[in-house]
Amino acid sequence: MHRTVLAIKKLQQNEIYMNSEAKGSKRDKPEHDSSLEEERQIFKSSKLVARSPIKSQESEEKDNMEQVKKMIADLRLEWKKDMEKIRADIRDVKGVIDSIEDMRREINQNNAEVKSIREEVNRRGEEWAREREEIKERLRKTEERVEKIERDKIRNNLLVSGIEIDADDDETVKKALEKMIEEELNVRVKAKKAYKIGPSKCILEMNEWTDKVKILKEKGRLRGKHMFIDSELTLKEREIQKKIRDVAREERKKGIRVKVRYQRLEMDGKTLEWDNKEQRLKDSGRVSGNPKN
Repeated sequence: MHRTVLAIKKLQQNEIYMNSEAKGSKRDKPEHDSSLEEERQIFKSSKLVARSPIKSQESEEKDNMEQVKKMIADLRLEWKKDMEKIRADIRDVKGVIDSIEDMRREINQNNAEVKSIREEVNRRGEEWAREREEIKERLRKTEERVEKIERDKIRNNLLVSGIEIDADDDETVKKALEKMIEEELNVRVKAKKAYKIGPSKCILEMNEWTDKVKILKEKGRLRGKHMFIDSELTLKEREIQKKIRDVAREERKKGIRVKVRYQRLEMDGKTLEWDNKEQRLKDSGRVSGNPKN
């Protein structure tokens, strides 16, 4: 661009020079007429002198114009290359923008999918939680039904421990237990059947529940004789009684007097009862007597 400006300035200077030469020739023209021969000679000599610098000047101007044209052509070519580069840069930028837009759309789509998945997980989680609670409730009811069937089955049964019976057949065991009850508790009953469950443990099944109650009311007569009579318990009831006895053992280590009852514990004038829902002993609020070990 700088070369183009210089060439144009040079052209302007040549043009000014030519104009000044033309004006000067008019001013220097003689005011008087000369002879025809003299005029011819003057014209011929002036023609020879004047044409040479003008022709040289025209050649120089032509060269300058060629240089200007070449510079303009170079500038056009350079401009064209720059424009092509700019277009390429624009295409690259457009490609980057398109890529960013594609990424943004993909991110939005992924976010929508993640949101949908999260909602589905939450929905499934709620369904599973409901199903789990329903299963737990059905299981609880099933356990209660099984427990009831088992409890009904052993409703009239007694667990007798601490008595040695040499015989193993059920009939002999039954007669020995009936005799012990009559002698120790002063209660005469007829049992339905009896059988041993250990060296010194027997199960005694009564014909009537009322007979079982009579024996339980008088079992206090066995205190101090290392013989015990209690209601037979279901598996779940035995597990609960074991937990209660474990609590009683720990309290006795602290010097506290406690008494184990069926699904409850009496200690320090208060009664703790077993809570099936929380699976632990809770204060019932009822006052108990002073237990004795």
